[in-house]
Amino acid sequence: MRPSSLLISVLAVAVGGAARAQSVAPVHDPRFTWGVIGGGAGLRSDASQQGASALFEIKPVSWLTLSANPSVDRVTAPSATGGGTVSSTGPTDLPLGIAASHEIPHVPLSPTLGAGLELSLPTGNSSTGLGSGQTGVAGEFGAGISPTDNLSLDLNVWHPFAGDGINGALDAPRATSIDLEAGYDWTDRLTTSVGYSTDVGPADSGAVLPQSIAAGFVVAFAKPLALTVNGARGITSGAPRWVVSVGIGTAFSGINPVGPNSLFGRLKHALGRSANRGHGQNKVGK
Repeated sequence: MRPSSLLISVLAVAVGGAARAQSVAPVHDPRFTWGVIGGGAGLRSDASQQGASALFEIKPVSWLTLSANPSVDRVTAPSATGGGTVSSTGPTDLPLGIAASHEIPHVPLSPTLGAGLELSLPTGNSSTGLGSGQTGVAGEFGAGISPTDNLSLDLNVWHPFAGDGINGALDAPRATSIDLEAGYDWTDRLTTSVGYSTDVGPADSGAVLPQSIAAGFVVAFAKPLALTVNGARGITSGAPRWVVSVGIGTAFSGINPVGPNSLFGRLKHALGRSANRGHGQNKVGK
């Protein structure tokens, strides 16, 4: 399926679900949130990637989140033997996460701090470019401030501790990822975001580290159910040329310096983890 066809299908399903949600208010347990998100990416060397994932979160207490993010991807690349293309389709590595966040009360700028740990299980097939072939562990730290009631500024840092860490279409294996984002609540139902992402540290196999700019929005049709559309453009040769994601669910409402409701979190969750990266690189279709 071409990237444009996949995105049209995902958008149609998401918009249809959001439209139905306007007339039927869902029963919502705040301890459980979910999301369905998919998208596509134009990779370098005329390769492409499409993916769809489900996001499940459980909050035993308001400040603690446990998550799982199973994904299925399709990666297409030019044939190494010349002429035509080859592709691989299947599940990617499975991230399981735990994260905590806390807003410091009675302090100017309403600072919020967050931290998390994510374990990536090697459920993807590394021999066909859909996984890393090893268990990965990465840590996350986030901090945010709100200069006004409507404006938030967030910093998020991912650092790998074992294996390839936790990486996706926008990240390089074993590199530290830094995301800077600004979000603005135009109304209680519409939030827009812009951001910049860069990787630092040693690059895998001497590759150029990725840098990207991104923008997106979240529309809450029947709170907390929301539709989100996001896009990114690579500004170095190590990043995808473009990435687009569309999703719907209860996990995308609000803004948090850690988790999937950040701009780059939504883009990264859409395409799964470790697909066409690390030990699976250059093995598509084999």
